Amino acid sequence: EDARQLGIPIEYYSIVYDAIDSVECRMQEVLSPTPEGEYVGAVVVQEVFNIGGVGNIAGSKCQDGFIKKGSNVRVMPGDKILI
Repeated sequence: EDARQLGIPIEYYSIVYDAIDSVECRMQEVLSPTPEGEYVGAVVVQEVFNIGGVGNIAGSKCQDGFIKKGSNVRVMPGDKILI
């Protein structure tokens, strides 16, 4: 009831995959297709390594510009932004 008063759309799904697809679609609408900040380069991820306790590390090859150690990045497969 409160959500409807605030204009928040309520959607019902019988299959969880449909709900996930809907959330991903709405996230793409909200996220900017161009990252904020200065563009310094682009890389291609060659392989992803799972390092216990640290997380995933992407073994990458620089294609354009330069990448500095410790830089903040956005992971974009095609037009979708993941991080």
